[in-house]
Amino acid sequence: MDDAPVCRLIPGVFGFMIQISLMVISIGLLVLKKKVEVKYCNRTWLEFGLDSSKQILGNLWIHVLNIFFSVGLHRRHTAGDSCDWYWVNIVVDCTIGTAIEYAFFRLITRQVIPRLVRNPYRAVEYESGVYGSTWGEFRIRNYIKQLSVWILVCTMMKFSVLVLMEFGSDVLLDTAATFLGGWTNDPTRKLFVVMIATPLVMNSAQLWIIDNVIKRSERVGTDSLAKKFLA
Repeated sequence: MDDAPVCRLIPGVFGFMIQISLMVISIGLLVLKKKVEVKYCNRTWLEFGLDSSKQILGNLWIHVLNIFFSVGLHRRHTAGDSCDWYWVNIVVDCTIGTAIEYAFFRLITRQVIPRLVRNPYRAVEYESGVYGSTWGEFRIRNYIKQLSVWILVCTMMKFSVLVLMEFGSDVLLDTAATFLGGWTNDPTRKLFVVMIATPLVMNSAQLWIIDNVIKRSERVGTDSLAKKFLA
């Protein structure tokens, strides 16, 4: 019987507080990005906050899916433990998954929505980063529609990644075993690497990249979707 200690993803109240701290750090990194971009981008703090909230909510949703899928993949494949599978989820999400998110986002906002929404002035409400009318007033429905699109993109990405992981499970587990091998016999240290260190590095880079994708486009203006209809 194997008595080796097992790393588990649900570490209790302390682990929950660590996750909250990690989210705060991620928000801080986005604020730093806003400070850095102030010289070449006229995005307001309100727009920045709304853009960032879409990312944070999307990441929380993916976090829930990752825990669910990691436990499920561990039970399905038996090899490794749920921490190994969670680490694999994070790494794949923040590399291949980022490219998949970009592709799905462009497909939905530039191809699907203009074909489904006939009214050009309704279509422009889906223009990412544009939260007001032509006169600048804030419209909550713009935000809700854009948030819904982003949650859909995150969900489509996660299920796409799940399919890739099913086909490449052996290679991915070997990679996880190689990287996490030094912490295998210490579940606490392994949990730190899996749930804190890796997400902090990988998600931070992903947050900066995705922020450039979902913020208001300076090049095409705020009525680019409307122009697709009115041209």
